[in-house]
Amino acid sequence: MAVALVVAAGRGERLGSARPKALVAVAGRPMLEWSVLALRAVA
Repeated sequence: MAVALVVAAGRGERLGSARPKALVAVAGRPMLEWSVLALRAVA
């Protein structure tokens, strides 16, 4: 079984958003979603 820790803390103020950083969209998807997709690809 693989285990991963996704660090998703902080506000996205410097990124121009009032949302948490993990929910700021990058290329149409929240940053957290990119992390989950990358982890699924290697699991």
